Amino acid sequence: MVDNRRMMVKALPMVSVVIPTYNCGVYVRQAVESVLQQRYTNYELIVVDDGSADDTQRILAPYRDRLHLISQANQGVGSARNRGLAAAKGEFVVFLDADDYFLPNKLTHQVAVFQQQPHLGIVHSGWRQVNQDGDFLADVCRWQQIPQLNLESWLRWKPVGTMGTMMFRRDWLRRVGGFTPGLTHAEDVDLVLRLLSAGCAIAWLPEITICYRLHSASAMGQGIKQARCLAWVINRFFSQTNLPDSIRSMESEVRFTTWVWIAWYLYHTDFWQEAITYLQESWHISPERHKATVPRWVENFIELSTGSRHRDRSTLQLPEKLQRFWSSSHWQNLIKWVIQKDTISRKDHPLVSIVIPTYNSANYLCECIESIFYQTYPHYEIIVINDGSKDNPKQAIFPYLGLLRYIDQQNQGVSATRNRGISLAKGELVVFLDADDCFLPDKLQSQVAVFQENPQLGIVQSGWWRVNQQGNLLKCVEPWHYISQLNLETWLRWKPMGTMGTLMFRRDWLQRVGGFDTRLRHAEDVDLVLRLSVQGCPSAWLRQHTVCYRQHDRNTMRDGISQAESINFVLDKFFAMPQLPEYVRLLENWVRYTTLVWSAWYLYRTGFLGEMVQYLQRSRQYCPYLPAAMVVNWLESMQSFSQEVGEFFDPDAVSRLPQWQGLVKQVTAVG
Repeated sequence: MVDNRRMMVKALPMVSVVIPTYNCGVYVRQAVESVLQQRYTNYELIVVDDGSADDTQRILAPYRDRLHLISQANQGVGSARNRGLAAAKGEFVVFLDADDYFLPNKLTHQVAVFQQQPHLGIVHSGWRQVNQDGDFLADVCRWQQIPQLNLESWLRWKPVGTMGTMMFRRDWLRRVGGFTPGLTHAEDVDLVLRLLSAGCAIAWLPEITICYRLHSASAMGQGIKQARCLAWVINRFFSQTNLPDSIRSMESEVRFTTWVWIAWYLYHTDFWQEAITYLQESWHISPERHKATVPRWVENFIELSTGSRHRDRSTLQLPEKLQRFWSSSHWQNLIKWVIQKDTISRKDHPLVSIVIPTYNSANYLCECIESIFYQTYPHYEIIVINDGSKDNPKQAIFPYLGLLRYIDQQNQGVSATRNRGISLAKGELVVFLDADDCFLPDKLQSQVAVFQENPQLGIVQSGWWRVNQQGNLLKCVEPWHYISQLNLETWLRWKPMGTMGTLMFRRDWLQRVGGFDTRLRHAEDVDLVLRLSVQGCPSAWLRQHTVCYRQHDRNTMRDGISQAESINFVLDKFFAMPQLPEYVRLLENWVRYTTLVWSAWYLYRTGFLGEMVQYLQRSRQYCPYLPAAMVVNWLESMQSFSQEVGEFFDPDAVSRLPQWQGLVKQVTAVG
């Protein structure tokens, strides 16, 4: 039985575990014990003491018969690992830092992956972050975000925490010459890049195999050295002349993301001015345009600091240190530098003022503002007016405050807020963007081009995307298919507006009519455009989508009764104007009828069935149809309105409503 067990042990491939240690006596015993307690038994343990001046030798003395101890003058961790590699006899090699320790199945499970996939040269795994005392902090399972490991994914994500997560085939390590001499940090990233470039295959063991100790004395505490070494590794990698085209095409993005990571790491290790230097360097290699680089910086810093990407920054508890960084003179000076770099001579580019009124929409505000930074047209200003919100929008957009004007005011309503924006605007052209919507990238450039081609225009309207609460596309809206020309009659008949952000105005025209009617909290867009059109303001289509219009329960348009009252109040105002052309007055009955039916549909849609009946009853005095035909038209119109917004409408379900049946009985009664 003993002989059989010895034969089984010999049949297992040997694993060489190399522990480099330098003044790590306080932890090295636990590292050694974690190897000795492995369930996999066919291993050798090599400890390379890299010139320690503490009691490492004394601590290791009781283990002399169970490990191979090599002592050398201090030369750095790369040299110590190479010394261990030279002494290694195993088919596989693992490097364990002296302040980390293995979990019991580490060797067993990684060897099993090699045996199942003999072509592999590296098996990588997850790790457990622990504090200085070994208490649990977090499990890092990078295979969940990066399921496939290859040269491209390693370049892009560099998914390594500590060397001990990986097991290597020894032949591959020797083929590339082991670790780069003199490289004191990022040597793990460098080694794997060289291995993968040489054709070495890598795969995940989707399991936590090691505890990675985070403490002030760890190698990662040396921020500037870490930064310089990683930058050197990336620069050397891309200096190769024989890189495949697929890898060469990644250079700009890889350099950018690496430099931003370095900047974050320098911030994290309290080298704030050096962090700014790397962010400035990343600006010059950014794949983004203009100010769009800033949200990339912010998103990366948040993700790296919190461990995940959060869109809703109004509720996210950011680390206090990150908030201090964004408040610091370092960040403020960086933003001033960005503005200076982004400012070029734009004599042929009219300034566009973008006014964003926000009221309790902080959870969407960052996405809204970032959609402006990503515009292809660079000559704009952003004015954010907080209309008495209770959800702290200033905190949500804090990193961007230097790139925009931010105003707080008591709640006055959207019309008064937009009027304040007009009074503050410096641009020749003005756009109003609701805080829960966002621009598509060519919005400004395309609409400005229409104004430049047609200097007499006062309004340029466009199409839009209806999106759900998460931003997923529901419907593309292109009203120009049934409204070819925009003029007073078509604005009055069809009111082709979804959200204010689709329109761009010439500021002079807005000032001429006095802006928005502050009595209106709904239908203020219809009212404004009708007053502009009556004054002779020319309008034209840009036949493309420019805005994502978000549909959610908190939309302003969800207030059914107020919306219906407002749109009909606008018509009362409009038809009371003494200067209306005769042909417009002839449209009054038709416009009032269709608007009242639309209001009834909207009330039905928002659950106000009694009010729906009232509006349909009011529509009868303007209706051109006999009673039976009128009822049919009501249903057909409501179905059409539902189709326009991409919603299902069931006429039979409406017909079965008691309110509907009572209304139909009343209007069709003889006499």
